[in-house]
Amino acid sequence: MNSSRCFRIRPNWLTLQRLNDTQYEARVPVSNSFAPNITFSVLYTRNGQYSFQNAGIKVAVPQLDIRVKTDKTHYQPGELVNVELTSSLKGKPVSAQLTVGVVDEMIYALQPEIAPNIGKFFYPLGRNNVRTSSSLSFISYDQALSSEPVAPGATNRSERRVKMLERPRREEVDTAAWMPSLTTDKQGKAYFTFLMPDSLTRWRITARGMNGDGLVGQGRAYLRSEKIST
Repeated sequence: MNSSRCFRIRPNWLTLQRLNDTQYEARVPVSNSFAPNITFSVLYTRNGQYSFQNAGIKVAVPQLDIRVKTDKTHYQPGELVNVELTSSLKGKPVSAQLTVGVVDEMIYALQPEIAPNIGKFFYPLGRNNVRTSSSLSFISYDQALSSEPVAPGATNRSERRVKMLERPRREEVDTAAWMPSLTTDKQGKAYFTFLMPDSLTRWRITARGMNGDGLVGQGRAYLRSEKIST
């Protein structure tokens, strides 16, 4: 195969520069449409042999900077808590739709946070769903199943039940506040208040949000409730 001929018919967005007899440098202009990742694939054939390689390229997705601030760090039970939320993008305020929860930190000691990072949830790395094969050296793949006989209508997959973690009963309130829908203004500001419960503990405030362009972000803050003896 004439390698120089192949490189001459490359797409116009790809630039290849020959460094020596065995090396080429490829330059791929990265655009926002490539986010969150693309796969760069190279296939080379010569004298009836071929070589194939993939290289993953991660493309950064801008994320909202969501900040949570309270007027104090320590409160007494029944005291009013004032919370300020700020949303920005690249240092500039933006309006965003937020969801905020205030939860007893001990809950996460019993059950760690199961919600993934909002950026990874909405912009996960994509798989390269392309299979490359050659008749020069063809290999087929098939689904391997157990050869053991099974009852009619049953499957040979594991039927073991998943053991769920159980949280012991608690009489104290473990959710101090839940704001399913808050919108920051053009200055990127939103506010809400709640009364500190009787539980003496450390509280975690988690805010997640998305703006009109589909960009997302999240932020956290912590505060304590304690009884001051007099």
